[in-house]
Amino acid sequence: MSSLLGAIAFGLLASGWLAASLGLPVWAFETQTRSSFGALAAAYLAASVLNHLRSSRDAAASPLSFVTDLVTVVAGVASAIVLLGLRNVSLSKQTIVSALCASVFVVGVTFLLRHKPSFQRALWVGFIALVLGWNIAASNGAFQDPKPVNPVEYIPSQHYGIGATHYRLSGILIEGDGIPIPPRGYRVEPGGGIREGGGIVKLEDGYLLVSGAGRFYTFDRPPIGQAIAPVEHALRVPINSDAFRDAVGGDTAVRYWNFRVQDIYVQSEGPNLRVFASHHYWREEGDCYVVRVSSIEVPGADFSRTKRDADWETIFEASPCLAIKKFMRGQRFAGEESGGKLALLGESTLLVTLGDHEHDGLNSETILAQDPEASYGKIIAIEIPSWRASIFSLGHRNPQGIFVGSDQVVWSTEHGPEGGDELNRVERDGNYGWPFATYGVDYGLDVWPLTRAPGSHAGYRVPVYAWVPSIGVSSLVGVESNRFETWRGDLLVGSLRDRGLWRMRIRNGGLVVNERIEVGVRVRDAIEGHGGEIVLWSDEAPEVVFLEPAGERKTPVAAFAVCRGCHATSTGTSSIGPNLAGVVGRDIATLSKYAYSQALLQQTGDWSEEALDTFLTDPQAFAPGTSMALPGMTNPRERRLVIEYLKSI
Repeated sequence: MSSLLGAIAFGLLASGWLAASLGLPVWAFETQTRSSFGALAAAYLAASVLNHLRSSRDAAASPLSFVTDLVTVVAGVASAIVLLGLRNVSLSKQTIVSALCASVFVVGVTFLLRHKPSFQRALWVGFIALVLGWNIAASNGAFQDPKPVNPVEYIPSQHYGIGATHYRLSGILIEGDGIPIPPRGYRVEPGGGIREGGGIVKLEDGYLLVSGAGRFYTFDRPPIGQAIAPVEHALRVPINSDAFRDAVGGDTAVRYWNFRVQDIYVQSEGPNLRVFASHHYWREEGDCYVVRVSSIEVPGADFSRTKRDADWETIFEASPCLAIKKFMRGQRFAGEESGGKLALLGESTLLVTLGDHEHDGLNSETILAQDPEASYGKIIAIEIPSWRASIFSLGHRNPQGIFVGSDQVVWSTEHGPEGGDELNRVERDGNYGWPFATYGVDYGLDVWPLTRAPGSHAGYRVPVYAWVPSIGVSSLVGVESNRFETWRGDLLVGSLRDRGLWRMRIRNGGLVVNERIEVGVRVRDAIEGHGGEIVLWSDEAPEVVFLEPAGERKTPVAAFAVCRGCHATSTGTSSIGPNLAGVVGRDIATLSKYAYSQALLQQTGDWSEEALDTFLTDPQAFAPGTSMALPGMTNPRERRLVIEYLKSI
């Protein structure tokens, strides 16, 4: 009994590190993750039984017997780790270290209490009850942060001060042990899900988010100060990540985590909703992969009634089926160069962008973007509902964004190699040159070896704009509502590497404005929200960010906008007025390297909330002769919001 209780305690302790870091209960892990911890606990139990049988023959405990017990258990757990690896279940370093530390702890306690079995059993029962209580509390959300990350941030831009509201999406993407853990900067979902990728769309009510692993979530935007509560649904995009992982095996040169869902699109069909998803798919019969567009009808647009094993229809499958490359230059599987963005042209044509997966003649023996028989390196037009597919345009490397305006003009953003990201106005049958024309170069070189005219697109369609150096372009959305009225008709281009939005104004076919707006997150997808706000999906945290003119909403950041012209708020130098970072509670007129007026230098005390409120009401009455230009804020609510903002910086 003691051995069994010890094994249960070991399993809970070994999984506890991962559970605590996620704020989730153990039973919320995917089946494969739970099975991995179960296998480790079984190995511990077997080794513990061997120790028990051996120790029953020993008259007294000794340091040597403790070492023997520990070596036996560690060897058993290590053997389980190796066996799991042979079955292509690679555990993270976090889990391995957690399991070994749990081994030392449980063996140590068992050894010290080996001659007090009743006390030992009581201890383990109490420990198991405590850990189970923590897990139950975690399953009820007791350890989730009730507030969003960086609730409201002010972002300056031309014409608008922007209020950016960040919402961290707890529990959507969590790290697990289903596939080999990718390098630092990437995270995966349990059971083989991929952190990067996915997309966001607007529903009639609320929003639909699909992760890179094909999980479906719906959510509404909550009031300021409250967290988004995404609802996960049973429906899954039919991406067979497990088959891909099993086929490739333990080949560490293959980036498993880039086998993913690329995008999602929805179309109303009366009371129902048709969902389109672009995603990778592993064809087991040919040992090769494709990009598919799958479709399913959601009755009543009610995702809560969907099932995990719902019947999806494959409406398009790219050709040819691509094998994992043996040609060693470049990547064996360049899944991040898949494109896959979706947009509707008219009412009956679905456009899907397809990257060439590094089949460019330099990193492979084939050139797919210029091959009329291949789907890759193209934008494909799919007719609805016949699902007949044709090439809309060709010569694309990795088109990561597509937008069709109300004027039915098609725009696309495309990754270049090193430099040469592009914004293109896409026309049917247009050839955009890749890999024979690019403004980029090969990594580590000063030229792209296959280009026919370096620095030129001669003979091919010329991009409207090219970024040098690259910004890692991603999604593309047009400003069509009046919420940002001055921006109406402009394009907003998201970026991954640059962590910004680029506002691009095109008039008479030429780019006349190109404004970078710092948003501070990797932008995977961008859409216009229900009220015309810009909604960003970042698969990094993950989080959703709502952007809107700061002056519209009576929020702390909006109320403070009137002060921002004269006062800096980040730690550093002052502007016209003193830097206000940390001003709440600071002694009046004591900031170094700022020349205060005599009126303020004569004041005593600190900037308490009461003092700030009095000063903001009438600066001249508070300190006659102050150089403060603001005449005063008569609205007490606005003063309170300004003070709330000052408390947050």
